[in-house]
Amino acid sequence: MRVPELGELQIKSLGPAPYPSSIARAGQFVDETSRVLLLSDSAQTEAWLGSGRPLPSLERAGPRASLFFEPAQTVCGIVTCGGLCPGLNDVIRSLSLNLLEVYGVKQVLGFRYGYKGLSRQGPEPISLDRSQVDRLAGTAGSYLGSSRGPQDLGEMVDTLVERGVDVLFVIGGDGTLRGASALAAEVSRRGEPIGVVGVPKTIDNDIAWTSMSFGFHTSVEQARKVVLAAHAEARSAENGIGLVKLMGRHSGSGRQVTLYEAAHEIASRLGKIFLKDKSGRRPVYGGTEKCQEALDRLARESFDLVLMDLQMPVLDGWEATRRIRSDRALVRMPITAMTAHAMVGDRERCLEAGMNDHLAKPIDPKALKPTLGRWLSASKGELPPIPGVDTVAGLARLGGNVKLYRKLLTEYRERFCAAVEKARSSLGQGDLESIAQQAHSLAGVSANLGVTGVERSARDLEKSARAGQVDPGLVDVLEAALLVVLPALDGLQAAGAPASPLPGPGEDPAEKVRGLLALLRQGDPGAGPCLEELQAFLAGAGDQKLALLNRQVDDLNFDEAARTLRR
Repeated sequence: MRVPELGELQIKSLGPAPYPSSIARAGQFVDETSRVLLLSDSAQTEAWLGSGRPLPSLERAGPRASLFFEPAQTVCGIVTCGGLCPGLNDVIRSLSLNLLEVYGVKQVLGFRYGYKGLSRQGPEPISLDRSQVDRLAGTAGSYLGSSRGPQDLGEMVDTLVERGVDVLFVIGGDGTLRGASALAAEVSRRGEPIGVVGVPKTIDNDIAWTSMSFGFHTSVEQARKVVLAAHAEARSAENGIGLVKLMGRHSGSGRQVTLYEAAHEIASRLGKIFLKDKSGRRPVYGGTEKCQEALDRLARESFDLVLMDLQMPVLDGWEATRRIRSDRALVRMPITAMTAHAMVGDRERCLEAGMNDHLAKPIDPKALKPTLGRWLSASKGELPPIPGVDTVAGLARLGGNVKLYRKLLTEYRERFCAAVEKARSSLGQGDLESIAQQAHSLAGVSANLGVTGVERSARDLEKSARAGQVDPGLVDVLEAALLVVLPALDGLQAAGAPASPLPGPGEDPAEKVRGLLALLRQGDPGAGPCLEELQAFLAGAGDQKLALLNRQVDDLNFDEAARTLRR
């Protein structure tokens, strides 16, 4: 990484600072000239000094004796963006209390759901006071909610000006702070006296010059427990293997395709043209000498699709497929065969061997793109990140059925949107038994769907109610947890529901039905997308039959679904 020059590390000033700080103890102030050297390597420092350039350094953080804004007239804003991180609510709480009680600012506004809260379509901000933020200590998620952009910079600055915000504190990771930098540049361009302050949040340490930030220790500690548990289970079984997937920018995200390919020239071309994902990683190349290595990676890492070359020497694609299918954890892994033979019956033979699709070489891009889309569009990666929801755990309990998971999460929102209102009503009536029952139901469903923060809050509320005394603050904590999750579930079912058009001109619906029946008989996961395409056509068979067929496919009961379709 290039070391920046001193001039690049200067923080721009809004102007003279005529107001004395409201902090009473003068010993807390940091001198404006105090700086911290960026370079830590002695050889690099000596080389820099030898060049005659000033050493790059950073301003030392801390309170200043003089301020640009008069505290009693200052309005501050706080926004959290991007992925969730342990400690977000603690930072919101600490920042708000310091601004209100130490500096004595006029007001602190919390902008909801990330930068969206600064746009014209964004929700009303929350006025943060002690009664609201004091209960946030130790709670999960973000009380303000989060989202990812993009939003219009002009609109965001307009909002700050209209709300009279003098200082905006932006809490987030690399992408969020890049957005804050762009926002500050727009503020400067328009000549508005508004300060933009970035608070680095990253458990992945992906911000330059930040080796560790809040949330890091908590995440490492939680990951350590999971790894130890997996190790204990693996050690207790003969030839046991413990698999742990750690999510994060540098620990692995996005879509992966593993490619078993003997001809590396073809593999390279495919990788360059079609398979590079947003994280910048490349597919696995499993040729003659690397096929076992690729199998080992499948056991360690999460992939969405395997492209299988059938003509590999030593360990061919048929044997590699057999080994993959013998692993219970990989039994549903989509596998597309690639072969130089395009003979009649090749596709059927591949399907019988446990593969899901077939491509003939040389690869035709027009055939490759829809084939990849057919399997990647149904993968787990299509479910968007949901604040406060462990989608990995939730999907695991449903066997990876994304469609069913979307449906259950939508029903969850409808069922529990009034949970806090009911709890407060029961509390006012002194009906602790109703509170306990409501909290028990909410905790159970939340646990099954991976809504972890709500589950913990509901368990605490249930325990308190059964003990005979409910602290109203527990209801407030539950409300904060639900505020993170429920808005994020708006429109989830609609966003994930594929279109169900009638067959187009020249298409034979009966042929499509026969294709669906063949997929069901083979236990092929592609039956789900195929059934979606035929919804309108099959509606003529009756609502009850169609509902039964959808339920059986959702439950992966393909044999029963095939019998239902034939009736």
